[in-house]
Amino acid sequence: MTKKEVKEKLKAKRDKIELLRELISVCNGWDGSLESYQVHEFDDEFFDTYFEGNPTEAVRATFFGEIKNWNDEYIRFNGYGNLETLNEWQYEKELKENADEIIERAQDLTEEIDLKEIITRHTVIVSDKNKKEVKNA
Repeated sequence: MTKKEVKEKLKAKRDKIELLRELISVCNGWDGSLESYQVHEFDDEFFDTYFEGNPTEAVRATFFGEIKNWNDEYIRFNGYGNLETLNEWQYEKELKENADEIIERAQDLTEEIDLKEIITRHTVIVSDKNKKEVKNA
């Protein structure tokens, strides 16, 4: 698959949330360039992981942050190290609105990241009587 084909396939899948989440994770694992889109499940494990033994810092990050709803699915650090929450709808909307930026950043790292493998993981070939390819089933 050529770079142009990879770009076309990614653009065609720009509304696939799981693909965008994987691209974010892979880019952040390489250079942290998409940290602003990284979220974590909003649960006790998050606080145990990031604030272990430092409850004062957890309180500060929460107080100065933006916890919209204690029942939100996701939490992340904002640019100031404070916490903000998002629900599923808000996060999906943010990813869709910024899909081009996420895809472009992943493409910038094509020497380091195997985008072909990621695209293949998000494509399922289903054999039926017409042998149609169903993408991202």
